[in-house]
Amino acid sequence: MARKPVPQTCKTCGATHLRWSRIGSSKTARLVGFDDGLLHHCTAADKTAYKEKERLDKALSVRTQVIDEQKKRYERERDELAKKIEHGGVPIVPRTIQGEKVTGPTSSDDLTSVIVKAIQPHIQQPSLDEDRVIELIKQEQAKTTKVTRRELVIPQIGTIDTTHEHEKFEDLAHFSALGFAVWLSGPAGSGKTTAADHLAAKTGADFSLVSVNDHTTEFELLGFKNNAGEYQRTAFRERFEHGGVFLLDEVDKGSPNVLSVLNVAAANGYCAFPDGLIKRHPDFRLIAAGNTWGTGASAVYIGSNPLDGAFLNRFAKIDFGYDEALEKQLANDDNWVSDVQHWRARAAELEMRIVISPRASIGGARMLKAGIARETVEFALVFAGLSESDVANLKAGA
Repeated sequence: MARKPVPQTCKTCGATHLRWSRIGSSKTARLVGFDDGLLHHCTAADKTAYKEKERLDKALSVRTQVIDEQKKRYERERDELAKKIEHGGVPIVPRTIQGEKVTGPTSSDDLTSVIVKAIQPHIQQPSLDEDRVIELIKQEQAKTTKVTRRELVIPQIGTIDTTHEHEKFEDLAHFSALGFAVWLSGPAGSGKTTAADHLAAKTGADFSLVSVNDHTTEFELLGFKNNAGEYQRTAFRERFEHGGVFLLDEVDKGSPNVLSVLNVAAANGYCAFPDGLIKRHPDFRLIAAGNTWGTGASAVYIGSNPLDGAFLNRFAKIDFGYDEALEKQLANDDNWVSDVQHWRARAAELEMRIVISPRASIGGARMLKAGIARETVEFALVFAGLSESDVANLKAGA
């Protein structure tokens, strides 16, 4: 016999229109919609909205508790002062009623006036209207920015949620899905490594990377045979042979001679490894990330090397600069982020050789939320090593 469904609430998105359906003696159950019996699926937008609602509800609950405590403290102080007045501990201000001078309160209203006047100087904060505070919190909740869900549909991959991704993430996904090796060029902290990682996660692919530098060898990329003649595999070999996303991070810090061994792998269907010629997996995706276009050092990124033109020609290139809208969204502290972005713009205008990246915005917002003094945060993440005049120039016009 079918058991009568019992209403349930989804613990992920907060949906309350659900029921568990358990039929006969089956040990399996599924969470279905109350109205149409369809399977319930939580979307990313549902989860985000529910978490935001939980956060605001918690803030409202905490604020209500604070108000209750203030009311209780006020009532205690009022009662104590009433007792003092009753025993002559608080002087009564003379007043006139119908032309007759009296020396004390003659009604409960008069007593209240005297108590309020007596305790007002001792209250650190003005009394709060609980209903008004709750109303204001609800108004702020209603004004909370709603993030519009963005989706990218790629025939080779399917639908990808790009709501909280860099503005150039969709270009990366498109180029990669078409089989191109992709070069991301952008300043430090622009989210290049994160984008590659997220691309793998959103497409269900494995992810590996090598942080390239002057000392990176071809053996770290292609592997080698040990003294016993056994081939030692690498992360690049795994991704090339079995599929997945491989990132050459800080690629412009590497040796052009070493990176040239990947010329064939970057654009063709095979790569020569120490144990033989291996066919490229159809789901292999190669991404290179650097601070330059591989043409040599700049004033800020002096460690970048000029790379071989044949190697650079293998890549579809994306200008991966700072996404300042995403920066504000992730930091969730508009005042702090606005200052960081102003200092960044001033540094560029003054041609100062410093990097002020979204790491300063996101990390600084966390520090400020933890109660660390703003001056300390500014120095730690932006102004360390600068002269007083440089700091003043950066702050000018803010």
